[in-house]
Amino acid sequence: MHNVVDKADPNHLSIIVTDLFESDSDWSNVTKKLKDKYFARHMAVAIIGIKNSFNGDIFDVGLNAAKFTYDSGDNPAMFRPFYLFIMGPEQSVREFMERWKERQAMPNETQYLLLSENLTESANDFSQLTLQEGGQNLYEDEQLGITDKRIKEFGINDMGSPAVLSVQFKYQPVFGACPLNMETLKSSVRVLSLEEGENGERAWQVSTMENDAKVEVVPSPDQPGSYSVTLRFTPERTLSPDRINFIHVSVAPDAKGYQLPEWVKAWNMPNVDVAPDQFDGSKTINFLHVVESLKNSALAAAHPSLVNMNLVIDNR
Repeated sequence: MHNVVDKADPNHLSIIVTDLFESDSDWSNVTKKLKDKYFARHMAVAIIGIKNSFNGDIFDVGLNAAKFTYDSGDNPAMFRPFYLFIMGPEQSVREFMERWKERQAMPNETQYLLLSENLTESANDFSQLTLQEGGQNLYEDEQLGITDKRIKEFGINDMGSPAVLSVQFKYQPVFGACPLNMETLKSSVRVLSLEEGENGERAWQVSTMENDAKVEVVPSPDQPGSYSVTLRFTPERTLSPDRINFIHVSVAPDAKGYQLPEWVKAWNMPNVDVAPDQFDGSKTINFLHVVESLKNSALAAAHPSLVNMNLVIDNR
């Protein structure tokens, strides 16, 4: 499979039909290639699993490389899975998945998984987010003429008083996305200041201020699937004086919160010595390991987040 990935053009949609029968050493090579070629370039990989009738021999099963003759007959519970690996630009991958689902006329069990840097249908930044009531010591400003809708400029009323900003977002997962444990969300705040170098060029640098900014994420009690994100900080402790400041707030699942759908576990068969009466041809050996390694690669390369709030404050 790694030879096929090698030849695939990441700028176009590529589809591999496979039984995903790869050794651990082979699959490690495939994972690295997919990470470098797709995930690191903000692209997506999807898996469509399809169970189909099967009658024949299955080779190299388990540690002893056993051979089994398997006949599923017409029993859907015994059908054997094969997979479509879809790779390329995320929009193309998602469109293929959605059209496949729409046109799927067979009664065969079919499952979907999408791995990408986007966890929701639309970006949760200021181009989508709305401010909630209850904000303190901040007002919307337009002195810098920022045109990027993902960034919002604010002014401060009192440098010594706490500033509070709240927004609400709705978790709307994309079709096929990994389920998230929303109780394990983590948040981070980075504060930068615009500094002028010796040659007169200006660049963003990490602020040397104390930075007492904190973020709280809580579910909305009256709107299932909606969450409130509240940023609190003291301007005189967090913002560099006489500088333009940039505050970036990120809310993302932690590594354990980025989960696999239950069907992946249900279709998995451990790579162990298998007795003839224990062999289950309706499952794929090492499937959980294969998909887990892909999920970890996507997470490491893309660091997907649910919310990105970007605030600019002119403190000059």
